Amino acid sequence: MSTEEKRELLKKLYFKTDIETKIGQKPPYSESERFVTGEGSVDAKIMFIGEAPGQKESEQGRPFVGRSGMLLRTLLKELEFNPADCFITNIVKWRPPQNRTPTPQEIIYCYHTYLKEEIDIIKPLIICTLGASSLKSICPMAPNITTARGKQIVYENCILLPTIHPAYALYNPAEKETLRKDLKTVKELAQDLQNIAKST
Repeated sequence: MSTEEKRELLKKLYFKTDIETKIGQKPPYSESERFVTGEGSVDAKIMFIGEAPGQKESEQGRPFVGRSGMLLRTLLKELEFNPADCFITNIVKWRPPQNRTPTPQEIIYCYHTYLKEEIDIIKPLIICTLGASSLKSICPMAPNITTARGKQIVYENCILLPTIHPAYALYNPAEKETLRKDLKTVKELAQDLQNIAKST
């Protein structure tokens, strides 16, 4: 699939999701909140999946631009991730009421309605889930995030590598190094997979 074909499919998916969710009033849709699409290269080798937009994300219509997002973006820059290799999105595309955690039912709905298709369009080598909700949306039977973080899980045609949510590292500064370590592992794994692909 070409880059342009991927862009067009993603554009259609977001438009369809936005319209159908508004018409059906599916939770956690709210007229007061903005639909927040994914952002980055459609040819990304690494796909970062968070939980849901916060206030800043809803205001700007972009994922991970609030405090926790800035921490993630800062670490990616410090670790010299290539922006062309990254795509950032959330399970839920609207900010939930009172900034609450999405319910299990909402997570299941969002995964089957559009997140699975979003992943299929990008076709990453690695999915890095950020936080427990993101991990459970893709692997419902996975252990808790404390046990699963930093460990590789096979997911269809790619590798899933869970880590903590950047917001957790903000409220627990000692965990910032945990997040950095896991992101470094993601980068190294992506490089290894790319090298293997080139040699075959």
